[in-house]
Amino acid sequence: ISHNKKAMTLIEILIAIGILSIIVAATQQIFVMGDKTWQRDIELTQLQNEARRALDALTRELRGATGIVLGSEVTQEFDYNITINLTDEIEFDTLSKSGVHFYLADFSYNGGATDISQLIYDQTTDKSCAVSWDDDDCQVVGSYIETLYFCCWNGPIGNQTCNLSCDSSTPLQLAIRASKQYRGGDNIMYPIDDDPDDSSYFYLKSVLKPRNE
Repeated sequence: ISHNKKAMTLIEILIAIGILSIIVAATQQIFVMGDKTWQRDIELTQLQNEARRALDALTRELRGATGIVLGSEVTQEFDYNITINLTDEIEFDTLSKSGVHFYLADFSYNGGATDISQLIYDQTTDKSCAVSWDDDDCQVVGSYIETLYFCCWNGPIGNQTCNLSCDSSTPLQLAIRASKQYRGGDNIMYPIDDDPDDSSYFYLKSVLKPRNE
């Protein structure tokens, strides 16, 4: 009978189990981080699509607008921490309708569990889409739109100011930002904010002059 075969000791078994546990835990963490990154990229792509859809709708409608009236004043640190006067609402006329509005409104989904800020194209003169929806007059042109601002560029080139005083020769600036929470409760926004302390820098913007003014 041969007695040369060696069996693993209890200590060796425990060490092997420990090493295997570390490998399994590290592999699981890699998968979790990869899944979180993938989910974040999906949400960011959605935000990008919503923000650009909203800006395209704003630009398309306002290029052909007349009688533009900006809403009530909102003071905001906008570009490079310069405090200027803006508004988050606009009223205008189209070739077929007068008193059309763009504004943000919060709508509840999933039985009130989820609130989504949406950009509304409201063709009612009293902005009734926010309280009573009619598909003929009301349209959502962008979801998860956290911020919406309008202002008028006045003054000579190189020394312009952005405020609420508009006339037929004044270019109109639009600025939006989309934001939402994704898995784990983390908040993401588009355009991507690389420096949360300077969030006023990050907007999707367009400057236009209404053709029909």
